[in-house]
Amino acid sequence: MAERFGDGTKWTTGEERAARLVPPRPPRRMESTTRSFAVGEGQGYLTVARTPDGRPAEVTVLMAKQGSTLAGMMDAVSTTVTRGLRHGVPLEAFVTEYVGMRFEPAGPTNDPEIRQVGSVLDYVGRRLALDHLPEGVRPSRDPE
Repeated sequence: MAERFGDGTKWTTGEERAARLVPPRPPRRMESTTRSFAVGEGQGYLTVARTPDGRPAEVTVLMAKQGSTLAGMMDAVSTTVTRGLRHGVPLEAFVTEYVGMRFEPAGPTNDPEIRQVGSVLDYVGRRLALDHLPEGVRPSRDPE
């Protein structure tokens, strides 16, 4: 039950808030693509699962050196992006933030379409943009 205050706002219960925050369940089976990549000295895999209409629904970045700080951070990024997509955050919002990020490992990649990046997240953002965003909305920041 919501209690109204004099300024027009209302107090809601935890159950009411939780009911609004539940995203739709993804399908049990989705098509996915996994791509191996190398950025500088770092090796990893990018997996994107798509809904039946082709939109990205889950993004997973797995770094080859398990137990490293970078692998843990990429796990956290994967969870954040996947949850964001389920809650309706557009992929473009993530891509815009990730393209141009700079941290190690950085440098040349083994991807002929993306030759040089400033970080693993820079690579992930560029790869997601190339594979899932129309040309007119892709970010254009180039690494120096």
